[in-house]
Amino acid sequence: MGGLSLAHRQGTASAMTPLPGTNNVLKVTTERTRGKSVTLRLEGRLTAAWVDEFGRAVADAMREGDAVTLNLDGLSFADDRGVDVIRLAIGRGARVTGGSEFIGALIGQERQQ
Repeated sequence: MGGLSLAHRQGTASAMTPLPGTNNVLKVTTERTRGKSVTLRLEGRLTAAWVDEFGRAVADAMREGDAVTLNLDGLSFADDRGVDVIRLAIGRGARVTGGSEFIGALIGQERQQ
């Protein structure tokens, strides 16, 4: 079973959209802080199936917060389109934390803790 789960802290809302016949699951948790910073915590696989949804989550976070951080600690895989959407977010000012050395190499970022 696959799906996308968007969880928002401070007013929790979540949705799951299954992708029949796949094991592509991406969970994006949005954490907002008082200083108008937003962290998007990714868990699972960022594949072409989830690029549009993730792109919307990034765009929403950038509209709502001054600083956007992508926490990639739980990201286990990103295909070409997933890498592209992360790079696009970085190009628009998002900061990246965590993640494996492999993911860091794919997106052209040194690993940060």
